[in-house]
Amino acid sequence: MDPELPQYIVDEIVNCVEDARDIAKLSVTCKAFQEASHNVRSMHLKVLNEDHERARIPVDMSSPNSGSQRRNLKDTVVNIVSKKRHVERLRIEVEPRLQSKEVPENERRRTDFWMSDPYFVREWLPRLGATLQHLCIVDYGKQAIMRRSSVLKIISHNCKLVKTLDLRNMYIDTSDCEVMSSMLSMTLRCVKVMGGILDDMNKFMPNLQTLALLGVFGVEKGNLKFKNMKVLCLGLSTPAKNVLMDLPSLEKLQLKMQCPKDLRIVAPQLKYFAFNMEVPEESKVQVCCGDTTKVHATKDLPGGLLELLYGASSFETLALLLERNMRNLRKLYLDIPCMALKEDGTFSTVLKDVPLNLPCFEKLHNCELLQFFNIGPGLWHSMEIHVEQLTSRSRWPRMHTLILHMIPHNPESSLRVLQMILGPSVENLTIYIHKSGPVDCKLMKQRIEEIDMQKIKCTLREWTTSLDFTCFSF
Repeated sequence: MDPELPQYIVDEIVNCVEDARDIAKLSVTCKAFQEASHNVRSMHLKVLNEDHERARIPVDMSSPNSGSQRRNLKDTVVNIVSKKRHVERLRIEVEPRLQSKEVPENERRRTDFWMSDPYFVREWLPRLGATLQHLCIVDYGKQAIMRRSSVLKIISHNCKLVKTLDLRNMYIDTSDCEVMSSMLSMTLRCVKVMGGILDDMNKFMPNLQTLALLGVFGVEKGNLKFKNMKVLCLGLSTPAKNVLMDLPSLEKLQLKMQCPKDLRIVAPQLKYFAFNMEVPEESKVQVCCGDTTKVHATKDLPGGLLELLYGASSFETLALLLERNMRNLRKLYLDIPCMALKEDGTFSTVLKDVPLNLPCFEKLHNCELLQFFNIGPGLWHSMEIHVEQLTSRSRWPRMHTLILHMIPHNPESSLRVLQMILGPSVENLTIYIHKSGPVDCKLMKQRIEEIDMQKIKCTLREWTTSLDFTCFSF
């Protein structure tokens, strides 16, 4: 009996392995796997801290092996990629441990791990141009964020089939790019850009459907006009002067950023909206469903929202959105961004410069189709403080599922608010209590368990860094 596996099975086995190091190990086991490794469709190149540590060791030029010792990581990447014939999906990633590592000044030339270096990218990217469709580069931000890269220009000139692009921790120049008509999804995270990047995208990514700008620095102004865009996440870390968007097909919009001086979004098909932004008095913000110049005109706000996530200290915009969408809103999250946590999730303090207001809960009562109501820790703290004011409220939201995130400061006030908000429509209750808040988590759990929940299904959990948004479509 022939001991060799059929070639199609060998190909399937190799294509189930993505890590470049594992592919290399597999390729030395036999000739069949070696040949199949040249045809992998997906590959993940991880840049590890140990790679950096090896690069820090000075080379002994008197050693007969000094030539092999001098090969750096970039040479290795080029060598690996040059042997691949059909790569469709590639991820080059500097691991998080190395991301946080400082480099001594006298070592920076020897330990150059700048993955978006234009000279380096030109060595390997053109070899994949005929097949590459999905590309992600997570750079070494300590070295890359201050060095401008033309990586986007190189991709546009060499990879006409790229559909999704994810670039992180780098400084990107968007000038002289060619049209990328196949590009459908673009993500920039922790990236510094040229001021006119939004206008540039209009020109060279005309068919973009998904755009995520997360922690992006340097945008000054722009006019986005994408007729096919359905998802937009706008997270600008520096305030722009004016941002105008005309997006007739947009369904999902997330605003989590420094507020521009003038922000106007026309999105008649908007269904899912996350508004996490403080609006200064001098700024002008308008989200509308048609061509209008009226600021905050209720009739011009989107009227087809199914889900709304709202995080701000002022609830003025919320009131207008609720008035326009009370007949169709199904899921709602409300919070005030006043809780400061340390990097490990430990509670730090309540920010004193953030006003602790209350939304108009009576208007929420009119949301007839509301199913999920999710309250964040900042709003819960405000409800604790204003518990006496809440006692006069006679109408509460009519939701089926209530999700609470709390960092209790006053257990008695928290319990009073909880009993007030549990109306007859509530069927499911999930409460997340922070592990390191001023009130002992176990004590708070015990006090809540003593409440007569009647027919409500109650689940008590703990949290440290992440809130539960699993019920939302974002």
